[in-house]
Amino acid sequence: MAMPQHTVSDPMDERLEPGQADSPERRGAVTPRAILTGLFLTVVAGFWIRESEIVALGVYITESVPTIPAVAAILLVLLANTLLTYTPWADRRFSRGEMLFIFFFVCVSTMSFSCGVARFFLALMTAPFYFNQTGNKLEEAQKYLPEWATVRDPDAIRGVYEALRGAPIPWGVWVGPLLAWIGFFVALWLAMMCLVMLMHRPWVEKEKLTFPLVQLPLEITDTEPRSGGIPAFFRNPVMWTGFAIAFVYNLANMIHAVAPSFPAWKNSFSFIPFTTPPFNAVGGLTIYNRPELIGFGYLVSAEITFSIWATFLLERLAAVVMSGMGYREAGMPFMQEQSFGAYIAMALLLLYLGKGHLISIARAAVSSAEPEMRGYRWAFWGFWLSVITLLVFCKMLGMMWWVGALYLGIFLAIALTYARVRAETGIPLVWCFPFGMPKTMLFSILGTAPLAPGGDPSTLTALAMLTFLSRGFPVAFSGYQVDSLRAAHQTSEKPRRFIIGLTIALIAGLALAFYFHLSGYYRVGAQQVRNGIWGWSMATMEYDTAINAATSPRPMDKPRVMAGVTGFGIATVLQMLRTRIVGFPLHPLGYAVGNAFGSLLWWPFFLVWLVKVAVLRFGGMPLYRKTLPGFLGLALGHFFTAGIVWGLLGATGKNLYEGYAVWFG
Repeated sequence: MAMPQHTVSDPMDERLEPGQADSPERRGAVTPRAILTGLFLTVVAGFWIRESEIVALGVYITESVPTIPAVAAILLVLLANTLLTYTPWADRRFSRGEMLFIFFFVCVSTMSFSCGVARFFLALMTAPFYFNQTGNKLEEAQKYLPEWATVRDPDAIRGVYEALRGAPIPWGVWVGPLLAWIGFFVALWLAMMCLVMLMHRPWVEKEKLTFPLVQLPLEITDTEPRSGGIPAFFRNPVMWTGFAIAFVYNLANMIHAVAPSFPAWKNSFSFIPFTTPPFNAVGGLTIYNRPELIGFGYLVSAEITFSIWATFLLERLAAVVMSGMGYREAGMPFMQEQSFGAYIAMALLLLYLGKGHLISIARAAVSSAEPEMRGYRWAFWGFWLSVITLLVFCKMLGMMWWVGALYLGIFLAIALTYARVRAETGIPLVWCFPFGMPKTMLFSILGTAPLAPGGDPSTLTALAMLTFLSRGFPVAFSGYQVDSLRAAHQTSEKPRRFIIGLTIALIAGLALAFYFHLSGYYRVGAQQVRNGIWGWSMATMEYDTAINAATSPRPMDKPRVMAGVTGFGIATVLQMLRTRIVGFPLHPLGYAVGNAFGSLLWWPFFLVWLVKVAVLRFGGMPLYRKTLPGFLGLALGHFFTAGIVWGLLGATGKNLYEGYAVWFG
């Protein structure tokens, strides 16, 4: 993961050599019609998402990576291109760059709808006003929530949870607060985007990272005029073999949902290998059947897939050893906390290894030195302006300056490591980070007394309002940012244009997400859908805890702090060993991810590791390249069948979904 210093004349105007991307006569990627097409497809997807995720609560089509609406969008655009080939308007076809931009536009805009972004945010915004009752502290928490950041009209709040029953939607009370929060999300997006932009170029030029998740849209859009606009990917029988496997697997489960007597495969299988101490500390193990993880996992390097499943099993062994030694505290060995430490360590290592590159950018930004780095000035100043905006916002919420700086710093560090995970491994999970840890570890390290001086809960309540940064997944936007920059590089488009276009996607996505969520909830009532608004129970708990922690401060949580320090140290040592020992088998990113989400990844990645090692051992790279389309077809077949087909059917009602539950997160 070495990151030597690299300089360029202007990274924003980077162009590839002829033949590496679309021919020069083709249109650019970010065109007005591409933006309008992305907007149109987002609106159409909004109706689908509302019925599937909000009303019927069927398939979570926005939780996948890439999002299911984005997969549907690129297939629709490709179909339109193919049909136009046989008409007098063949020259109106979308270029490859435009198709890729539309794909990422819909990825960003529809991810804004997801449970970990807009939906959880709405729960945090409304829950303290609806669930206030005797026995909780929500009425007290309301006093510390600024009026400009919340909706306080009792009828408007009640209508969200109980439906309006014919009354008009009170949009007026929502406009001001939602505009303020859209501004916050835009500043957060730009801070992440500028940070990724500052770090991205050396990853491409010097480290030659592969950006595995970009491979599928690149293959889908690789059209040739002589083939009637049909990509070679769709003319490959190996791809269709993988596609067929996923199709048959999902079709059997779909038929079983309608006719339970029909045989089907389970999504998962759980078992408890040991029941007596100390071996029962292993806990339950679950084997997940996830075709998309196997499909995309084939693109992940063997050392990382090995590191992930080995880390998970070694952590289970560590739990047994600790139990045998008498350490039986709940949560041991604190894998999420170890992952937190590892993610922070990786972020600091990335910054350290890129220090020469970053120092040159800073010099160019504040002086006439380093003229070849001046193209980065907009990213440098954009990052600091966005961070200052976020700090001011946190202060206006009632948070102390230093707490806001620390919380945002933790978030951005995890976002940087997440972007690196996507660029180097391509693991297709939005939850691939230490869930809930930014806030949990802040409390564990400091205790709550410094956060509530004199018993003032203002900072704690503001942190509760921003829980979506810790327990949601806005951090995953950095994954689409780093992948889209790679796509811009591949299509010879200026990165600045891609960034502007995707910022439009974020703003449009958030505005439409709030519209479709509120219109859906006001129509049926959030309390009438299964489990209510996603995250409402976490929201009430967070506000209740904020008030209680101010009056009864929590001390430092030493076991969790030690777990975080251990994760930080192990990730650092693994990185040092990799740079000094050729062929060292464990990768620090694999350790970080294995602790964060190893329970889901260990089995699919163990299988794909076995297959890939065998393929490379007996057939080498030629056999790997021949089999790769089959694994991409497996992922695409699952997205098409379980995501698009079942997602559309699931939008008709929850009964179908309950017969075959599909999860992409």
